[in-house]
Amino acid sequence: IVNYNSGETIKDCLASLVKEKVKIIVVDNNSPDDSIEEVKRNYGKRVIYIENHTNLGFAKAANQGIMKALNEGASAILLLNPDTLPTKNFLQSLIRSKADIAAPIIKFKLRGKWLYDHGGKINWVLGRTTHVETESSSPVKEKIDYVSGCAMMVKRKVFEKIGFFDE
Repeated sequence: IVNYNSGETIKDCLASLVKEKVKIIVVDNNSPDDSIEEVKRNYGKRVIYIENHTNLGFAKAANQGIMKALNEGASAILLLNPDTLPTKNFLQSLIRSKADIAAPIIKFKLRGKWLYDHGGKINWVLGRTTHVETESSSPVKEKIDYVSGCAMMVKRKVFEKIGFFDE
């Protein structure tokens, strides 16, 4: 989880993750708020911390966390935004997936209406992307070209093959 001024939202996110019994890494990008101190106060040694002395941006901070996870022996890495609220046991389906990159369906509110983001499609001719959003959490039948970056599990072999995020 890359943190920058996440306030209360990161604590809510972590509350759901600590129940999953996984290693959690939080990379703080020199947040001026007290969010990292709050996380330390509430989660102490249950979280591995990387604290940057400047805001390095998402990609570089995410790469720091990924490298740490790989060095700790992770076979897969969950990249998760600090404002997400994972549901109970959401990791099980991601872990069981045969895909090298897997993501849950993301529930979000837009203009007062609940929607579900299933990932997206790429128009390879125009180079444009479109999210596949529905009013139902039922999986879509069409092929998805990409998943939402707010929550995605990436297997170790992907990073070993293609490298890390472009910083």
